Amino acid sequence: MEQDQPVFVVVPSPRGRESLHSKVLSNVQEVRARGARTLVIAEEGDVVAADHAAHTFFVPSAPVLMTPLLSVIPLQIFAHEPGERQGLRRRPAPQPGKVRHGRVMAVLGLGIDVVEIARFEATIERSPSFVERVFTPGERTLGTRSLAARWAAKEALAKALGAPAGLHWHDAEVLREESGRPVMTMRGTVAARAHELGITHLHLSLSHDAGIASAVVVAEGER
Repeated sequence: MEQDQPVFVVVPSPRGRESLHSKVLSNVQEVRARGARTLVIAEEGDVVAADHAAHTFFVPSAPVLMTPLLSVIPLQIFAHEPGERQGLRRRPAPQPGKVRHGRVMAVLGLGIDVVEIARFEATIERSPSFVERVFTPGERTLGTRSLAARWAAKEALAKALGAPAGLHWHDAEVLREESGRPVMTMRGTVAARAHELGITHLHLSLSHDAGIASAVVVAEGER
């Protein structure tokens, strides 16, 4: 780590797990001790985090599970400027509603869900049958954090489909391509609902960090 090297740190909300908040601040102190310049993204009013930072960028106070999503916004803003300088956005990114392979595609559904991993683990301990009821045999071979992200993905998909009654959790499965990209497969009740809405393609993004698993599902179809 070089002297005065800028290092961004996202500090979790102090209203969440106190041990996690303290651990991240300890990491910030270690980074500063090595001579780096810490740029901290913290919840508004977190004066303790501000005391540990060279510069602090506050995000509005929100429900604890939504804070990670808000914290991404400053990172996107900071990434945008050097990207513009290096000409990385010379061509516009594909937008919903554009023509794809001769067809006009539109976003027909959007779902977002976040899962607190510690609470998810407690649920599994209390109700071991939950895992068999929700996850396919292939998914059940994965670790707890990956399962939490897949639970968030299934919930996000249900929201993108309008959260109708009668969906079977096993009819939605998260797989990974050789490249590592996660994909959502549908069958049975889930595929039938997607067909009813005209949905032909799903985009899936998964994340698990700082004790939180999150998923975003974008459902597309022809317009």
